[in-house]
Amino acid sequence: MNKHNWEKASKFHKCAHGKLSSSKARKTKWLKPGSPAHIALVEVVINQKLLKDITKLSEFHHTGSLEVYHSLLLEYAPKRKHFSYKGMIARTHLAVIDHNANANREQALVKKGNNKGEKRYNVVFPKGKKKWIAKPIMDEKSYSFVQDLMKEVLLYKNDKKKNKLTQPKKIPKNIAAFPRPSKQEIIDKHKSRMAKK
Repeated sequence: MNKHNWEKASKFHKCAHGKLSSSKARKTKWLKPGSPAHIALVEVVINQKLLKDITKLSEFHHTGSLEVYHSLLLEYAPKRKHFSYKGMIARTHLAVIDHNANANREQALVKKGNNKGEKRYNVVFPKGKKKWIAKPIMDEKSYSFVQDLMKEVLLYKNDKKKNKLTQPKKIPKNIAAFPRPSKQEIIDKHKSRMAKK
């Protein structure tokens, strides 16, 4: 078809690629309107079930980096331990700084041998995929941000007009919607519920 702009769509009005050279446009095999391939493509693209599912996609973004961040946050603030409000804020900030400092690491290279200079991979067999795959090995993490952070802490400590982190006026003790009954009352309810089975 060699058509790269359209007006009727609500969000996208042109192709994402740059301008094609005339030689590239000539060499490309375009779909002809009305051809079997074009009709099959149109049927897929306007399929209502597919269009309904597409709205549930996370805007074409892979969630891997978010999962990596959440895993790192658990290293700084494990769920099994209790932290004060200020401690939780500090630990979350540290996790964000650590993640951002290492988010764009390059893939590690082989340092010696016949494959020196090639990108490194680890071969794994994930249960979900049920086949062997190559997983890129990234460069070692950098902790250079720690020195800068320590300098900032010392400057902050010596600053007389420092801004104090204010705690919210009212932090609930727990998330319960109503006051806790007595322990015995809860145990009795549990026993009576189990007796009915």
